[in-house]
Amino acid sequence: MRDKALVLTVVNPSVSETRVAEINVRSANISSGTVTVLTHSDIHAHNSFELRDAVRPQTPALEIKGGPVTGTFRPASVSKMVLNL
Repeated sequence: MRDKALVLTVVNPSVSETRVAEINVRSANISSGTVTVLTHSDIHAHNSFELRDAVRPQTPALEIKGGPVTGTFRPASVSKMVLNL
């Protein structure tokens, strides 16, 4: 059987509040995964020719215990999750 992956993109539009969400894939088990987050503490931060790395992707650890995955999404962030089923 071929491995399958589910790609989720999660946006937290709140500029001040962290959001927590439980991700449960019915009729499938999440075996592993990765997350890439794009965010900055300053909502107006952006990359430019002078500051090329002001906003950089981060890859925090994604803990998976065989059941639903709990994601914690920072304020004003975009997260890409790749969940291996």
